[in-house]
Formats: sequence, structure tokens, C-alpha cells
Amino acid sequence: MDIRWNAVQILFLLLQNIENKNVVCNQLVKLMDTDNVYIKNKILRNIYLIKDVDFETYKYIIQKASVDTNYVVRKVANEVQMEIILPG
Repeated sequence: MDIRWNAVQILFLLLQNIENKNVVCNQLVKLMDTDNVYIKNKILRNIYLIKDVDFETYKYIIQKASVDTNYVVRKVANEVQMEIILPG
């Protein structure tokens, strides 16, 4: 679990270099499809970092999380959307 958690953190750090955009975004989408609630929430809590880099991936991850089978993931996706809409 710790390794996957840190791997997600590293992916977001790699996103700082725009050349890594495709690899990072693809990996984050795969993680949203297959990983557990903790990893999905980690991605959702850092989703704002993707918004300016690849808006299509941002929208896809939010959409995917909004219909996730886990209630907590859906709730966090809703909270993240509200923070984007109503900052502050």
C-alpha cells in the first residue's frame, strides 16, 4: 500500500514536466480503474494538478469517480467538483 501511495505522489511530481504528460495521465487513469479507495482518493485530492496540464484527463477522472462503486470515492469526487466550482 505504501509503495502504491508513494508511486501516485511520484506521478504527480513527474507531471511538473510537460513531456511526461501522456505517461502520467494514462497511468492515473489506469489506477482510477483498478486500484483501491485510498489510491483513488489520493488521486482525487491532487486532481487540481492535472486540470491545467490535460483537461480531458481531468474531466475523465472526475466522471469516472462520480460513478465509482465506492461511496467514499463518489463523495470525494463531489467535494472536489464543489471546490473547483466554489473556491474558497
